[in-house]
Amino acid sequence: MIKSSRIQLVKITESDISKEYLDNLNDVFYLKFSRNSKIAHTITTQAQYISDINSSNNLFFGIRSYAENKLIGTINCYINFNTMTLNLGFLIFKNYASQGYATEALKILVSYLSQEFPGMTMVIGLSKSNIGMQKVARNLDFEVSPALGDVDHSYMKFVRKIPIMNSSNSPYVPQFIINAKKIGVAANDAGGAEQVVWLLKNLECCASAYISGPAIKIFNQGQINFNKISNLEFLNDFDLIITGSGWMTDLEKETIKFANQRNIPCITILDNWVNYLTRFGENQLFYPNILAVTNYQALLMAQKTFPNKLIWHLPDFQLEYYQKSISKDDTDSKNILVIAEPTIIENQLSNVSIEDFDRLINSAISIKAEENLEKILVRPHPSQEKNILFDQILEKFSEEIEVLNNTILIDDLKNSKIVIGINSYVLYIAALSGIKTYSLFSGKNYHWTNLFSQISSIPELP
Repeated sequence: MIKSSRIQLVKITESDISKEYLDNLNDVFYLKFSRNSKIAHTITTQAQYISDINSSNNLFFGIRSYAENKLIGTINCYINFNTMTLNLGFLIFKNYASQGYATEALKILVSYLSQEFPGMTMVIGLSKSNIGMQKVARNLDFEVSPALGDVDHSYMKFVRKIPIMNSSNSPYVPQFIINAKKIGVAANDAGGAEQVVWLLKNLECCASAYISGPAIKIFNQGQINFNKISNLEFLNDFDLIITGSGWMTDLEKETIKFANQRNIPCITILDNWVNYLTRFGENQLFYPNILAVTNYQALLMAQKTFPNKLIWHLPDFQLEYYQKSISKDDTDSKNILVIAEPTIIENQLSNVSIEDFDRLINSAISIKAEENLEKILVRPHPSQEKNILFDQILEKFSEEIEVLNNTILIDDLKNSKIVIGINSYVLYIAALSGIKTYSLFSGKNYHWTNLFSQISSIPELP
């Protein structure tokens, strides 16, 4: 709820179009500073305007007075993710002018927008003759911006940049996502699919899902309501699209391009700490409007890589659930869990080779002996394609390992005292859930596992 001591910003509907409402819009003298003063406003035109803006992602509120329990004005915000701007407009009905309502309404809207859209710029366009509203803008820390000049030289623009998110901001799900009426999602890769599914678990919606590959199994096991679609065109009239950030296929990139070409807001959730730029390629058409992360380390990296994008820090719902579900008793298991990576030869994105996987198994054998453990369980990656060399390694160590098939990740973690891997996001989940965790790459220069002290490096093999 957006409110102050005197007023509240409420969703406006066709029933709010009163005689007073139209009289103010059609008062040419009162609106002499407005570009709308030359337009004739009727119930029909206003009803259409309200319908159009309420069906978009833009914001349109009525300003309601507590004392009189009636509408005393309107305020709107046009959102442009391409230019990273929030264009504000407002009207206080003339019977309530000069009572501080414009300042008050703008103040609480600015506070709301600052929470919702970190890093974006709020813009107020004003006539150079409207000295009163210029004073209001300056009192709210807006500054004149020649860089956002208008072709109509009788107007000027005031701007105020919203700070980006930092460590003092708690993770949250923005109202922009919560209020979306029709959400489409797209994912192929396992990591991105997990992030999308955990977000959907916490939204009251039934999304339409354009999914393939490992994402299909993750969505089917995710205990969420969704409609599987086979073509992107089904998302043509949606007001929000959420994607993973995969690299195994072009599905996510093609979805982002589809959204950008149709001006549909698109959020991509980054599910790891590596290769942020290479996930999208060099074509700006494949860059999403909005990025989201689920931990502070990723937030800093995303802000550095995409300085001109809106970036949200969402709660890590998956980690929260795992932390609550995995107890100390679970970690009394006598098993070591090996998290396998997609071992596609010469894969420059993951930097994981067949030799790395071989060394990982040998390391698990060594740790098993040192820790007096019982079993080595190997969990293949959902994206692992058929690979003769990978299968040969499994066969080579067949007497020392047990390969898991179609198991649930949380069950595997509960059944393990130690987790060992290379690049997998599962290492982060395991380590922060209280399980002793090793990475083959921990300690290497600039590797993401170095961000988390809970992930240890594997001792060198003899």
